[in-house]
Amino acid sequence: MIKRCLTIRLRVLYAVLCLLAFGPGTKAFGQANPPLWSASSTYKIGDLAQYANETYRAITAMPAGKVQVPANPSYWEMNEVRVSDTLSVGAQQQLPNLATAWKYILNARIDGSAVLALNLISNETLTTSFNLDHPCGSAIQLTTSNGASVTFGSSAASSTGFVLDSGHSFGGIFNLTLNGSVEVGGTPSVAVLVSTGGNMKLMGITINNFDTGIQAQDNSTIIIGSGVATNGFDFAAVYSLNHSLIDIQSPMNIAGATSFNTPQSQYGFYASGNATLEANSCACRFCGACYIADKGAHMEAASATATNEGIDGVGFLANTGGTIEATGSGVTLCRTGYLSEYKSLINAPNCKCNDTSPDTDFVASISSLINASGQTGGTQFSPPKNTQSTDGSYIVD
Repeated sequence: MIKRCLTIRLRVLYAVLCLLAFGPGTKAFGQANPPLWSASSTYKIGDLAQYANETYRAITAMPAGKVQVPANPSYWEMNEVRVSDTLSVGAQQQLPNLATAWKYILNARIDGSAVLALNLISNETLTTSFNLDHPCGSAIQLTTSNGASVTFGSSAASSTGFVLDSGHSFGGIFNLTLNGSVEVGGTPSVAVLVSTGGNMKLMGITINNFDTGIQAQDNSTIIIGSGVATNGFDFAAVYSLNHSLIDIQSPMNIAGATSFNTPQSQYGFYASGNATLEANSCACRFCGACYIADKGAHMEAASATATNEGIDGVGFLANTGGTIEATGSGVTLCRTGYLSEYKSLINAPNCKCNDTSPDTDFVASISSLINASGQTGGTQFSPPKNTQSTDGSYIVD
């Protein structure tokens, strides 16, 4: 009797310890959570299943005998990405296009250090802008392994290519070619637009025939890595405005036109409205203004170069409270090399001027300043160097 009581007590104690350790309703050891996907199971909408290290949610009811594998986007969506994964997108794939792929991953949670890549393996044409907002967007990448391109149509609905906004982050767009149209439907076009606190990285992409190639606005950030090119732009290659930051971490080489005396684009690298643009060591040709900072914006353009052969262009322009840091920079055949006006500043010590008459190397007006100490090649100054003008402007040499 005593032995039986001890056995009962030990069993009760064991049950209590299990309850404390694992909680009520704990599944047996070895059972997957959620359960492993099974072709013989029955799934209703919202049911979860584990398949190939990830978990999926049923979006269509599936009776036994008619169960589809979780790779089928007509029946399932991703629920949780536990390890890094790459999904192929394109012709003859389970995910035939970007719209289908994005719907498939839109509600997925991405754990820890896992990265989810969408690998575009065939060219795609989009008739509307594509929004990249995602709760776990910082862990998502859009890329290609075979040089695929995305072409946006020639209507106002597709005037902006890829969009990121509302404080979202996106892991990056890598190696794609983005094709567009200038002034689609009467609306200026932008290839990549990040706004209202968004954050994105770009690397290895080529942008063709948009009014503006890359634009950050309203407290947003874009990091530009190596191999990024913008061609055929009509307004600006890179545009940072309204308290945003664009950081070009690997020098870009851009041209607003393809040959001598062809119509120039307005701006190469443009910062406006208390924004910042870091364009150190970049190169710009054939633009109305290659580097411009206005309305309180700041640009870093050390060792940057501007060339405007035969067109009425400015190399470096600071306007309306803008500042440009251009140490060691250079201008060639610009109508005006360095222009600072309306209470602005260009700091360009050790810069190099390769201009010919009637070009003007340095112009400061309306309480503005240019520091050109140590410059070489510059011979034309307005006002005369080291002399304060009647409007309070000054050029240091």
